[in-house]
Amino acid sequence: MKRILLVFFTLSLFLIFISCDTPLTEYKPKNEDEKQIVDLLQKYTDARNNEDGIGWQATFHDDGKLIVGTGTEHTKDQIAKLAPEMVTTYGKLAITNPNIKINGDKAQVSMNTWLGKAKWEAVYNLVKEDGNWLILEARH
Repeated sequence: MKRILLVFFTLSLFLIFISCDTPLTEYKPKNEDEKQIVDLLQKYTDARNNEDGIGWQATFHDDGKLIVGTGTEHTKDQIAKLAPEMVTTYGKLAITNPNIKINGDKAQVSMNTWLGKAKWEAVYNLVKEDGNWLILEARH
């Protein structure tokens, strides 16, 4: 019986550990590029959640696009009009567990995104242009 309790306790701790998400605000950047990327993702999140379409649009590269779960693509020009609809339809966005990989002037961030109470995996491709990181593709 003690062995079963020990196994149950260990499994419970493991499940609690793997279910914990690290919020974007608690991510510790390893270098200046990562810091800029985290700042960009925070601006993206804040603008979207505050229905600031122009601010949200500003986080995207001119060739940037948003691809939602249905496979629907939205260009940078369309993004500004989407903010209120996105919040109403999907809820507020929260980014957790970012995994940032930088290769020169390109970066990829895989992460969990919470839209309302639903958890999604997301991948953002970024490009550094004129010293600033911008989103080339946000895929939820």
